Amino acid sequence: RPIVQVIDNAERNHKLGLLFEAVHGMGKLLVCTCRIWEVIDRPEVQYFADILVNYAHSDSFAPTSEIDMPLVRHFS
Repeated sequence: RPIVQVIDNAERNHKLGLLFEAVHGMGKLLVCTCRIWEVIDRPEVQYFADILVNYAHSDSFAPTSEIDMPLVRHFS
């Protein structure tokens, strides 16, 4: 279940996951599907990226959803 999702447009109404987290064994995964590197020069994008990194390094980052690693490899 995504942490952040958007609806692509009012007619099609597809829900797109932009940010999700998961756990696999002893590892944790934080995935952002936004292509933030394309606009990283913008201050708001830099702030968002910093927040993601800080969150991933914090004790608050404790995903509970298990992810299937073959699925991750398929999309990487």
